[in-house]
Amino acid sequence: MTNDWVILPIASIIETGNHIAHISDGNTRRAVARNFADYLRDTADNKAPWSLISLEWTPDDLRKFADIFPEQAMRQIGFGDMSIIDAYDDYIKRAPGVSVRIWSTDAHLSAYRYDAPEIGRRRRN
Repeated sequence: MTNDWVILPIASIIETGNHIAHISDGNTRRAVARNFADYLRDTADNKAPWSLISLEWTPDDLRKFADIFPEQAMRQIGFGDMSIIDAYDDYIKRAPGVSVRIWSTDAHLSAYRYDAPEIGRRRRN
């Protein structure tokens, strides 16, 4: 049996909020926004089935993003996606024995998958 965890980068929250704010029907927008607000509260209170990754960017992080952004922009990858990829890379470094993937409908994000080596018992011959 395996346990799966959903790790929620802050960029995912920002992107979702942006999409909700652009729902054309005002009644639907309000209902979805209220549901989303409930999810945010549950996340903050550790009641959600996922965890928030809270990372602060350092000046070195900003330099790194500045260095790679022009090329990423040409590939139509924005800062939100770049920060999701960065959170993915950081999580692999912090938990190298854990398999990690970006769960997204965007092909360029869903291609990110790290399968941790299996650690098991040695077989007896």
